[in-house]
Amino acid sequence: MPSLKRLLITILAVSPLVTLAQEESVDFKKTFLEAERFIGVSNYEKALPLFTRLAEMQPDNANLSFKIGVCLFNSYSFNFPVDQEKSITYFRKAIQNTTHEYRTGHPKETQAPVDSYFYLAEAFHFLHQIDSAEYYYSAFKQLIQDSDPELIKEVDHRLDQCRNARELMENPLPVFITNLGSRINSAYNDYAPVISADETTLIFTSTRAGSTGEKVGLDGQYYEDIYISHIEGRAWSNPVSIGGTINTPDHEASISLSPDGNTLYLYKANGDDGNIYQSTRMGDSWTEPEELNAHINSPAYESHVTVTEDGQTMYFSSERVGGPGGLDLYVSHKDNNGDWGSATLMPSNVNTEYDEDSPFIHPDGKALYFSSKGHKSMGGMDIFKTELQDDGSWSDPENIGYPINTAADNIFYVTNRAGTHAYFASVRENGYGGLDLYRIVISEDESNMNEGGEPKADASSEEEVEEEATEAEELVDAASPEETTEVTTTTPENKDNKDVKNTSGTDGAAVTKNPATGTTPEANNKPTSETTPVATTKPTKPQVPEQGKWEILYFEYNIGLLNVESVEKVKRMLTILRQKQDVKIEISGHTDSVGGDDYNLRLSKTRAQSVYDYFLRNGIDAKRMTVVGKGEKEPAVPNDTKENQAKNRRVEVKVVQ
Repeated sequence: MPSLKRLLITILAVSPLVTLAQEESVDFKKTFLEAERFIGVSNYEKALPLFTRLAEMQPDNANLSFKIGVCLFNSYSFNFPVDQEKSITYFRKAIQNTTHEYRTGHPKETQAPVDSYFYLAEAFHFLHQIDSAEYYYSAFKQLIQDSDPELIKEVDHRLDQCRNARELMENPLPVFITNLGSRINSAYNDYAPVISADETTLIFTSTRAGSTGEKVGLDGQYYEDIYISHIEGRAWSNPVSIGGTINTPDHEASISLSPDGNTLYLYKANGDDGNIYQSTRMGDSWTEPEELNAHINSPAYESHVTVTEDGQTMYFSSERVGGPGGLDLYVSHKDNNGDWGSATLMPSNVNTEYDEDSPFIHPDGKALYFSSKGHKSMGGMDIFKTELQDDGSWSDPENIGYPINTAADNIFYVTNRAGTHAYFASVRENGYGGLDLYRIVISEDESNMNEGGEPKADASSEEEVEEEATEAEELVDAASPEETTEVTTTTPENKDNKDVKNTSGTDGAAVTKNPATGTTPEANNKPTSETTPVATTKPTKPQVPEQGKWEILYFEYNIGLLNVESVEKVKRMLTILRQKQDVKIEISGHTDSVGGDDYNLRLSKTRAQSVYDYFLRNGIDAKRMTVVGKGEKEPAVPNDTKENQAKNRRVEVKVVQ
């Protein structure tokens, strides 16, 4: 009996704990699935706190770190770029425990998908930390190998974008970019600017609160409405709805305005697709929108149109069948009856397999601007320019340059007749949320610059730059008096492409910092979690030992590629190997104890091979190098902690002669 009594007491004591654990398990599953539903409809703001709560319950769950990273990366609508910088921390944690057998949407999955590497690369790319982006794109490509040709193709495209970004950022444009301010921009997406010829009327689209019908989409954004604002004195008036004849409880978006300002082209949602409509100005109001004919609208999605100054030619974007892929650009001409004729696909040097959207034809009828994820994009949608030639062909599109284009989306570009001003929508630091509207002052007169892009030493050059700077400052006042407004200034004298900020109400002193991150590239542009201390004394000349261990190179978890920090060490060794032709080395790769023996042996060989290949590409004779993979057999320290495991993911370079 005493034994039975003790057993009953034990059961009674344990029962509440079992019940509590079951309740926690049920609550975890319910919360996880709810958060997954929000992610499925791109409502990252609502998914984030749910995943964060779950991560407090399971702090070592790599899948939750991945999910939080995804939410933060995509939440630029409200806190760019702070959330994107935070996402890097979570993606770094996620890649410490990844699997190729990822169970999508499964509450019991505790490992992160290998895709975490791609997301981490994308976050670095988005923040213009190009070296780190290239490293993690390449690491992801190495991990998936040939398992998914289409995904490999996309990674290669991203690597091309990184190279384009580096080239464009090294040659910034002489422009002034100003945010139109809080009277125009909101915490939601504001885009698709339509400007009157005299630049006194602005029509645009917004997903802000207060829309007609107050409908909120599954993504947390209000349904699109069209708004209008006018210049009053030196500032834009508070925008108001363009009117009930155009705005409805469904989606409406502004597209373009006819040259005389009397015809507004707009997009309206029609169930699964969307079509293009036009409305005519009648005094201070607009007529009921009329759908364009079937040559323009199709069963597929049409998003944007632009019409030449004579009203006879229309360029538009469509997802219809027959193009190379995604949204493509088409052209239509009016027939003798004044109706739009059959649409013709723009040539193959203009359209790509990626999206081409938001065309804008300059009043001269020759320069066509559009946004694309293809061509030489530096990431996201970039703005390109192509010109109609005398023989009827179109020139190869050219990227209009940085800092107008960035690694984020830059779209809906329109210019004035003179080409000195432009308006567009973009996601940028210190914006008001999501896509904001910006105005550009363009300095196209390069006659006062030397070959290096520096201003010539004469008064006219200085006066021109000063005049444009003054105009940019006036735009700040016009955008939104008595509040801080971002002004990105890139002139020949500001060739290092620093953001210049001015707060109205101050003495006008400027403070500078690098774009996107607000920090120096040297401190942030590396895939390690720590920054390298800056040397305060003259560095000593690297020496090579006569025999034995020379250098240790550390690697990311599950990766065989040299990271940025290791490349710097390899470069120093390369210099010495070139100087000392008699030195021979052994390159041995090592891993931690995570994973199977065969896999770790292959990974260790891959790590050693990456060092060997670097030396070989840079002129070191193969006969001077020996490569060996040792797997997990020779740990530098016990594999008993994550910190020690990191120390074992290494390549050792030894001098053997």
